[in-house]
Amino acid sequence: MKEEKEITVKVNCSYEKLHSDLISKGFNIVEEYQVNDIYMLDKNININNIPVRELLKKCILIRDIVGITKKLVYKYKETNDLGEITRQTKYECAIEDINDAEMFMKQIGYKDLIKIDDKCIVYSNNEMVLVVQVVNNHHLFIEMEDTSVHIDKIYTEISAMKKDLIDLDLDCDYTDMFVRKAEIVFNEI
Repeated sequence: MKEEKEITVKVNCSYEKLHSDLISKGFNIVEEYQVNDIYMLDKNININNIPVRELLKKCILIRDIVGITKKLVYKYKETNDLGEITRQTKYECAIEDINDAEMFMKQIGYKDLIKIDDKCIVYSNNEMVLVVQVVNNHHLFIEMEDTSVHIDKIYTEISAMKKDLIDLDLDCDYTDMFVRKAEIVFNEI
């Protein structure tokens, strides 16, 4: 089990504009990678009778970080009355083959719910790290985590993460700092 803190905001402008703004603020691209997730749900669950966030809590992800690793992932999130994530844990199990994992999950009674293809572009200014995410070639987000391999800084409070991100004054929607990409993709279908 891994406990982590993260915030995610929706970006209002184009990737080109965001990239230009980040470069002008001293950020550089330090890494790029692709994450492909298949959200699998027990086929006996009626998706019409359960709120989206509750459905997503029941999902097992088949995750392919292309060229790096493949794994099964279960995420658990606790929220407060405002919908802010107050605690988040992640359980992971390495696998060898995405197709075999999907077939295995289907054999034990799971079905595909949604798929998310997430192009991740990691930016750093040596003081903070932002992951710009292009989801399904359609949505643009910025995610910020409490730790990163690119700098030594560790955030112990989400409030400090929020402040640092807001202080950058990027063209983002700061009214929701806990955007759930999977919820947006699910609602589209």
